Amino acid sequence: RSTGTLLMTVADGYTFEYDKVYTIQFVLQNPLTPQGSSVIPSVAASGGPGCSRPTAAGQALSCPGSIAIASTEMTGDVLGAALKGFSAPSMQSRLCLYSECPHSPLRGAKNYVTVTFGSPIALAATSTITITGLTGSSMPSGIVPAILGGMTVAFPSEQRQAMELCVCNSPLCSCEVAFNEIPPVSDVKLRVQLQCNSLGWGSLGEEAIYIRVGTSGILSESSGDLTMPGQACEDDCGTLHDLLSPEADVAAHVSSTGQLFVALHATSHVDFCGQGQYLRANITVTWQTEATDLIEVDATFDRTAGRMSLTVPTDYSVTVGNIITLTFPVNNPLSDAAGKSLSMNGVAASAQILGSTAVTGTAMYTSGRAEIKFASITESNLVRGQTNDLRVRLETGSVLGGQAEGVWVTIDGLRGAAVESETELAIPITKCTGCHISATNVLPLADFAGDPRTSTSGKALWDAASGRLRVLL
Repeated sequence: RSTGTLLMTVADGYTFEYDKVYTIQFVLQNPLTPQGSSVIPSVAASGGPGCSRPTAAGQALSCPGSIAIASTEMTGDVLGAALKGFSAPSMQSRLCLYSECPHSPLRGAKNYVTVTFGSPIALAATSTITITGLTGSSMPSGIVPAILGGMTVAFPSEQRQAMELCVCNSPLCSCEVAFNEIPPVSDVKLRVQLQCNSLGWGSLGEEAIYIRVGTSGILSESSGDLTMPGQACEDDCGTLHDLLSPEADVAAHVSSTGQLFVALHATSHVDFCGQGQYLRANITVTWQTEATDLIEVDATFDRTAGRMSLTVPTDYSVTVGNIITLTFPVNNPLSDAAGKSLSMNGVAASAQILGSTAVTGTAMYTSGRAEIKFASITESNLVRGQTNDLRVRLETGSVLGGQAEGVWVTIDGLRGAAVESETELAIPITKCTGCHISATNVLPLADFAGDPRTSTSGKALWDAASGRLRVLL
């Protein structure tokens, strides 16, 4: 290392033949600091081959003479500018934006890849970051949303607020809203203002409301989290009632990629305000920005080149020492694949280059298509015209769901039922009471079925004309 010399010795029994081209390949680590100029190496050969058998059968043998080839400059150069690369990049692939989601190995499935890295140089606004190695993805070329976390803000310590209107136009309904670009900070407040008479008097009027936050937070009147409207709200639809008196800390329910999901469910059967709305509420989320922030940006995906690239937006930068996360969607290949190893490179606004750096982990590994491995259906009653409970069991071949659009499960061939309807009927799904299966081995379909935005939570859609039962998971 001190002299910069690589010495190789020809092994016994081997010969470099005259006038024949040989290739020598070896691994060399680049310098840890930039150099002013490249190195032009030279090559030389010397030494005597020796003669292990000077005689044979009493006869003297002619041994090769010593070799002395003068040092000759080689074409090409190595160990040039010694480009810096991103620091310890690693990645994870998930079916959705919450950490509970696994990777989906289905052909063509959309996963979200999160790359975590550091930068040895500052990347100001207009700097570019590029991920390569995505060849084979079935996602078309174009603009895709990407999420950058840990970004340095030009103007920190600013209060931000987002509000969504939650409205239901049918009884026993739910609505769900999603808030984005919320950084993982310690102070995130949720405020829910209910139109005063849209739910009557709450429990006094045998009505109830529940608030679900994130993937696991449940706020209810019985747990003491909510303050229900009282009789003073009667016939006062112009007033808003604070259900959370007035705010709740929900920072623990914000995902690592900055999403906060809030769902409201009401048991209201009556449109008290006569506006065709059984639930109406303002949902407001407030947070304080810090020195680092989480933002959504547009990235450009080139399917042919297998490349995802983005530009650091105005008022943001990547600071040396900060841990950055980059999350973007990518579709699996349409055939089984062992997965892809990715690399990343960048160009700073100052034109300084970050060389290609391998990312630890695997993306886009695929091992099959969506399938139902096992399905059975049994009935509880064979008497004509009597109510019949159908018990359906399903086992899928891989993980499903995780996306906002959900997954439809359709059961055909049920023609002949006494239920008649010109339109689809929403039929409640009940928990199975006669399945004789350990609760640790089965998930009740009722907990995952239906669309809260169309008041079909816990229900299946029945079409008598076609004998078809559809369930949205």
